[in-house]
Amino acid sequence: MTAVYDALPIRRCTPRLSPGRITASCALAGMGRCGAPCAGEQSVEEYAVIADVLRRAADGDPGDLLTPLLARLAVLADAGRFEDAAALRDRITVLLRGCLRWQRLRSLWMVAELVAARSDGSGGWLLAVVRQGRLVAAGRAASGVAVRPYLADLLISAETVTAPLGSAAATPEETEVILRWLDTPGTRLVDLTGVLSCPARGGPAASWLSHVAGADQQLAPFADQRALRTRSRPDRVGAA
Repeated sequence: MTAVYDALPIRRCTPRLSPGRITASCALAGMGRCGAPCAGEQSVEEYAVIADVLRRAADGDPGDLLTPLLARLAVLADAGRFEDAAALRDRITVLLRGCLRWQRLRSLWMVAELVAARSDGSGGWLLAVVRQGRLVAAGRAASGVAVRPYLADLLISAETVTAPLGSAAATPEETEVILRWLDTPGTRLVDLTGVLSCPARGGPAASWLSHVAGADQQLAPFADQRALRTRSRPDRVGAA
Protein backbone atom coordinates (compact mmCIF):
# COMPACT_ATOMS: atom_id res chain seq x y z
CA MET A 1 0.00 0.00 0.00
CA THR A 2 2.98 2.33 0.34
CA ALA A 3 3.03 2.99 -3.40
CA VAL A 4 -0.72 3.67 -3.32
CA TYR A 5 -0.22 6.26 -0.59
CA ASP A 6 2.58 7.81 -2.66
CA ALA A 7 0.26 8.14 -5.66
CA LEU A 8 -3.12 8.99 -4.15
CA PRO A 9 -4.32 11.22 -1.28
CA ILE A 10 -6.31 8.32 0.10
CA ARG A 11 -7.19 8.02 3.77
CA ARG A 12 -5.11 5.70 5.94
CA CYS A 13 -7.25 5.73 9.07
CA THR A 14 -9.84 3.02 9.66
CA PRO A 15 -12.73 4.59 11.68
CA ARG A 16 -16.08 4.60 9.90
CA LEU A 17 -17.07 7.96 8.44
CA SER A 18 -20.45 9.57 8.83
CA PRO A 19 -21.74 12.81 7.28
CA GLY A 20 -23.30 13.68 10.61
CA ARG A 21 -20.10 13.28 12.61
CA ILE A 22 -17.17 15.57 11.89
CA THR A 23 -13.81 14.81 13.48
CA ALA A 24 -10.48 16.60 13.50
CA SER A 25 -8.18 15.95 10.57
CA CYS A 26 -4.77 14.34 11.05
CA ALA A 27 -1.31 15.58 10.12
CA LEU A 28 -1.52 13.92 6.70
CA ALA A 29 -4.26 16.35 5.70
CA GLY A 30 -2.00 19.27 6.57
CA MET A 31 0.73 17.74 4.41
CA GLY A 32 -1.63 17.37 1.46
CA ARG A 33 -1.49 13.57 1.64
CA CYS A 34 -5.18 13.17 2.45
CA GLY A 35 -8.30 15.10 1.53
CA ALA A 36 -9.65 14.86 5.10
CA PRO A 37 -13.15 13.50 4.41
CA CYS A 38 -13.35 12.92 8.17
CA ALA A 39 -13.27 16.68 8.73
CA GLY A 40 -15.85 17.36 6.03
CA GLU A 41 -13.28 18.93 3.71
CA GLN A 42 -13.90 16.35 0.98
CA SER A 43 -17.30 15.16 -0.23
CA VAL A 44 -18.27 11.55 -0.81
CA GLU A 45 -18.26 12.18 -4.56
CA GLU A 46 -14.79 13.74 -4.50
CA TYR A 47 -13.34 10.89 -2.47
CA ALA A 48 -15.04 8.32 -4.73
CA VAL A 49 -13.09 9.69 -7.70
CA ILE A 50 -9.82 9.00 -5.88
CA ALA A 51 -10.88 5.56 -4.69
CA ASP A 52 -12.00 4.69 -8.22
CA VAL A 53 -8.41 5.08 -9.47
CA LEU A 54 -7.35 2.29 -7.11
CA ARG A 55 -10.33 0.13 -8.09
CA ARG A 56 -9.52 0.49 -11.80
CA ALA A 57 -5.89 -0.45 -11.15
CA ALA A 58 -6.94 -3.62 -9.38
CA ASP A 59 -9.45 -4.45 -12.12
CA GLY A 60 -6.89 -4.09 -14.90
CA ASP A 61 -6.15 -0.45 -15.76
CA PRO A 62 -3.25 0.85 -13.61
CA GLY A 63 -2.53 3.83 -15.87
CA ASP A 64 -3.87 6.61 -13.64
CA LEU A 65 -2.21 5.07 -10.60
CA LEU A 66 1.14 4.64 -12.34
CA THR A 67 1.34 8.13 -13.86
CA PRO A 68 2.24 10.08 -10.68
CA LEU A 69 4.54 7.30 -9.49
CA LEU A 70 6.52 7.22 -12.74
CA ALA A 71 6.71 11.02 -12.74
CA ARG A 72 8.11 10.94 -9.21
CA LEU A 73 10.56 8.21 -10.23
CA ALA A 74 11.85 10.37 -13.09
CA VAL A 75 12.32 13.35 -10.77
CA LEU A 76 14.34 11.27 -8.31
CA ALA A 77 16.51 9.79 -11.06
CA ASP A 78 17.16 13.21 -12.65
CA ALA A 79 18.17 14.57 -9.25
CA GLY A 80 20.68 11.76 -8.77
CA ARG A 81 18.75 10.32 -5.83
CA PHE A 82 19.22 6.79 -7.06
CA GLU A 83 18.68 5.03 -3.74
CA ASP A 84 15.33 6.78 -3.30
CA ALA A 85 14.47 5.98 -6.92
CA ALA A 86 15.32 2.31 -6.38
CA ALA A 87 13.12 2.20 -3.27
CA LEU A 88 10.21 3.73 -5.20
CA ARG A 89 10.81 1.32 -8.09
CA ASP A 90 10.56 -1.59 -5.66
CA ARG A 91 7.32 -0.23 -4.19
CA ILE A 92 5.84 0.14 -7.69
CA THR A 93 6.88 -3.43 -8.48
CA VAL A 94 5.20 -4.78 -5.35
CA LEU A 95 2.04 -2.83 -6.17
CA LEU A 96 1.87 -4.10 -9.76
CA ARG A 97 2.53 -7.67 -8.72
CA GLY A 98 -0.38 -7.40 -6.32
CA CYS A 99 -2.65 -6.01 -9.03
CA LEU A 100 -1.68 -8.71 -11.52
CA ARG A 101 -2.10 -11.41 -8.90
CA TRP A 102 -5.61 -10.18 -8.14
CA GLN A 103 -6.50 -10.07 -11.85
CA ARG A 104 -5.28 -13.62 -12.47
CA LEU A 105 -7.12 -14.97 -9.43
CA ARG A 106 -10.32 -13.16 -10.34
CA SER A 107 -10.13 -14.42 -13.93
CA LEU A 108 -10.51 -17.98 -12.65
CA TRP A 109 -13.05 -17.08 -9.96
CA MET A 110 -15.28 -15.76 -12.77
CA VAL A 111 -15.31 -19.14 -14.56
CA ALA A 112 -18.21 -21.35 -13.48
CA GLU A 113 -16.52 -24.50 -14.77
CA LEU A 114 -13.32 -25.35 -16.59
CA VAL A 115 -12.04 -28.73 -17.71
CA ALA A 116 -8.39 -29.08 -18.66
CA ALA A 117 -6.28 -32.05 -19.72
CA ARG A 118 -2.63 -32.90 -20.06
CA SER A 119 -0.89 -35.98 -21.40
CA ASP A 120 0.38 -38.34 -18.71
CA GLY A 121 3.28 -39.34 -20.93
CA SER A 122 2.01 -42.90 -21.35
CA GLY A 123 -0.79 -42.40 -23.85
CA GLY A 124 -3.37 -41.39 -21.25
CA TRP A 125 -4.70 -38.07 -19.99
CA LEU A 126 -4.64 -36.23 -16.68
CA LEU A 127 -7.96 -34.41 -16.22
CA ALA A 128 -8.85 -31.54 -13.89
CA VAL A 129 -12.23 -29.96 -13.24
CA VAL A 130 -12.10 -26.44 -11.79
CA ARG A 131 -15.04 -24.36 -10.58
CA GLN A 132 -14.47 -20.76 -9.56
CA GLY A 133 -10.81 -21.35 -8.85
CA ARG A 134 -11.37 -24.55 -6.87
CA LEU A 135 -10.24 -28.02 -7.93
CA VAL A 136 -13.46 -30.02 -7.60
CA ALA A 137 -12.42 -33.22 -9.39
CA ALA A 138 -9.32 -34.79 -10.91
CA GLY A 139 -8.55 -38.11 -12.53
CA ARG A 140 -6.44 -40.03 -15.00
CA ALA A 141 -7.85 -41.66 -18.11
CA ALA A 142 -5.30 -44.36 -18.86
CA SER A 143 -4.24 -45.28 -22.37
CA GLY A 144 -7.08 -47.07 -24.16
CA VAL A 145 -9.82 -45.62 -21.94
CA ALA A 146 -12.46 -43.50 -23.71
CA VAL A 147 -11.86 -40.00 -22.38
CA ARG A 148 -15.33 -38.46 -22.82
CA PRO A 149 -17.27 -41.12 -20.86
CA TYR A 150 -14.58 -41.02 -18.17
CA LEU A 151 -14.90 -37.24 -18.02
CA ALA A 152 -18.69 -37.47 -17.79
CA ASP A 153 -18.37 -39.68 -14.71
CA LEU A 154 -15.81 -37.28 -13.28
CA LEU A 155 -18.18 -34.33 -13.68
CA ILE A 156 -21.01 -36.20 -11.98
CA SER A 157 -18.85 -36.88 -8.93
CA ALA A 158 -17.30 -33.39 -8.84
CA GLU A 159 -17.72 -31.23 -5.74
CA THR A 160 -20.52 -28.67 -5.87
CA VAL A 161 -19.50 -25.05 -5.40
CA THR A 162 -22.09 -22.84 -3.69
CA ALA A 163 -20.17 -19.55 -3.62
CA PRO A 164 -21.61 -16.79 -5.85
CA LEU A 165 -19.96 -16.51 -9.25
CA GLY A 166 -17.02 -14.13 -9.07
CA SER A 167 -16.22 -14.86 -5.44
CA ALA A 168 -13.44 -17.17 -4.33
CA ALA A 169 -14.37 -20.82 -3.88
CA ALA A 170 -10.84 -21.67 -2.70
CA THR A 171 -7.89 -20.00 -1.04
CA PRO A 172 -5.73 -17.76 -3.26
CA GLU A 173 -2.87 -20.22 -2.80
CA GLU A 174 -4.92 -23.13 -4.18
CA THR A 175 -6.11 -21.07 -7.13
CA GLU A 176 -2.54 -20.02 -7.90
CA VAL A 177 -1.44 -23.67 -7.98
CA ILE A 178 -4.22 -24.36 -10.48
CA LEU A 179 -3.21 -21.35 -12.59
CA ARG A 180 0.38 -22.58 -12.72
CA TRP A 181 -0.84 -26.01 -13.82
CA LEU A 182 -3.00 -24.46 -16.54
CA ASP A 183 -0.05 -22.35 -17.72
CA THR A 184 2.20 -25.38 -18.08
CA PRO A 185 3.01 -26.18 -21.74
CA GLY A 186 1.01 -29.15 -22.96
CA THR A 187 -2.12 -28.36 -20.95
CA ARG A 188 -5.25 -28.30 -23.13
CA LEU A 189 -8.58 -26.61 -22.53
CA VAL A 190 -11.36 -29.19 -22.95
CA ASP A 191 -14.52 -27.41 -21.82
CA LEU A 192 -15.26 -23.95 -20.49
CA THR A 193 -18.41 -22.45 -19.00
CA GLY A 194 -17.91 -18.69 -18.96
CA VAL A 195 -15.01 -16.52 -20.10
CA LEU A 196 -11.38 -16.96 -19.09
CA SER A 197 -9.48 -13.74 -19.72
CA CYS A 198 -7.26 -11.07 -18.18
CA PRO A 199 -7.72 -7.31 -18.76
CA ALA A 200 -5.89 -6.07 -21.86
CA ARG A 201 -5.05 -2.80 -20.09
CA GLY A 202 -2.98 -4.72 -17.58
CA GLY A 203 -0.32 -5.07 -20.28
CA PRO A 204 1.78 -2.06 -19.15
CA ALA A 205 2.02 -3.56 -15.68
CA ALA A 206 3.25 -6.87 -17.10
CA SER A 207 5.73 -4.98 -19.28
CA TRP A 208 7.06 -3.09 -16.23
CA LEU A 209 7.57 -6.32 -14.31
CA SER A 210 9.39 -7.87 -17.28
CA HIS A 211 11.76 -4.89 -17.44
CA VAL A 212 12.44 -5.12 -13.70
CA ALA A 213 13.11 -8.85 -13.96
CA GLY A 214 15.46 -8.23 -16.88
CA ALA A 215 17.33 -5.55 -14.97
CA ASP A 216 17.72 -7.84 -11.97
CA GLN A 217 19.06 -10.57 -14.25
CA GLN A 218 21.66 -8.20 -15.72
CA LEU A 219 22.66 -6.98 -12.27
CA ALA A 220 23.14 -10.51 -10.90
CA PRO A 221 23.39 -12.87 -13.89
CA PHE A 222 24.40 -15.86 -11.77
CA ALA A 223 21.78 -15.45 -9.07
CA ASP A 224 19.25 -18.22 -8.52
CA GLN A 225 16.18 -17.10 -10.50
CA ARG A 226 13.90 -19.84 -9.24
CA ALA A 227 10.88 -18.74 -7.22
CA LEU A 228 11.22 -19.56 -3.54
CA ARG A 229 8.18 -21.34 -2.18
CA THR A 230 7.06 -21.89 1.38
CA ARG A 231 7.63 -25.45 2.49
CA SER A 232 5.36 -26.97 5.12
CA ARG A 233 8.04 -29.49 6.14
CA PRO A 234 11.51 -27.94 5.87
CA ASP A 235 14.52 -30.24 5.75
CA ARG A 236 15.92 -31.12 9.15
CA VAL A 237 19.61 -30.64 9.77
CA GLY A 238 20.99 -33.75 11.41
CA ALA A 239 23.86 -33.86 13.84
CA ALA A 240 27.25 -34.45 12.26
